[in-house]
Amino acid sequence: MQRDSRLGHPSLAAFLLLVLGCAGSGPRSSSSGRTPDAVTNEAPSIQGRVTEKSSGRILIEEEPLDSSGSAKASVRLTRSTRILRSSGEPATIDDLQTGQRVSAWFEGPVAQSYPVQASASAIRIEAEADRSNAVEIDGIIRFHQLEGGFFAIQSREGETYNAINLPEEFRQDGLPVWAKVRIRHDMMGIHQTGQLVEIVQIKRR
Repeated sequence: MQRDSRLGHPSLAAFLLLVLGCAGSGPRSSSSGRTPDAVTNEAPSIQGRVTEKSSGRILIEEEPLDSSGSAKASVRLTRSTRILRSSGEPATIDDLQTGQRVSAWFEGPVAQSYPVQASASAIRIEAEADRSNAVEIDGIIRFHQLEGGFFAIQSREGETYNAINLPEEFRQDGLPVWAKVRIRHDMMGIHQTGQLVEIVQIKRR
């Protein structure tokens, strides 16, 4: 009997092992078990702070104190909008709050108004709002003569808040305003009048 030498050929044996190995393999998931997020792997359409929240919509401002020049967007939240935490865990619309820093990805047409108007395919909460030293003030702007003069916010209760970043257009004595501020315990002012605060949001009343 003549032996078939092809069965002992090294190349043929390697080929058979390769075929058997491929037959036993299949699609593999990542070790984390998560599907890569194609949207949030792209650069966001806008990053900023949530300054307003209404039914089905949030306002995101890159620099809340700027009246123009910086990015602002009125973002519509739809049933298909994905809301995530910075860890990648899912969140809900109820988890979105004013003061949070977020990233947003737009989908569909964008109305080129100011702020721009768009629908969001995804919102990611980057940082929670710091509520530990946040204060809302309903009051008026007052000019103080001390140390060369400065403007501060006086609340209805009579408290004085010395704002380190009061915008120029709000430096009007007697101007009624509403403001959200953050008390700066880590800083000391030269005027020695009122609490030193950083304005997060301010508007005329």
